[in-house]
Amino acid sequence: MEIKNLSYEDAIIELENILDELELGECTLAESLEKYKKGILLHRHCNEILSAAEGEVKVLLANEKDILDELDFLREAEDEY
Repeated sequence: MEIKNLSYEDAIIELENILDELELGECTLAESLEKYKKGILLHRHCNEILSAAEGEVKVLLANEKDILDELDFLREAEDEY
């Protein structure tokens, strides 16, 4: 499966597997380099997913703040009467 199609959780599992393999020290230099490159790509993919999730949370919080501000405004208007 292509890295771009992996879920965050699957990408983390794959990244952890690569780290385990590299830590064993049984790979050739060429294999280690390929695993390292794949690890970098997985890391970037995970960061992109996290950034997107952070953006969604910020939008949700902004929307919630607008709703709460609107409710506060309505309460203040009711208190004036």
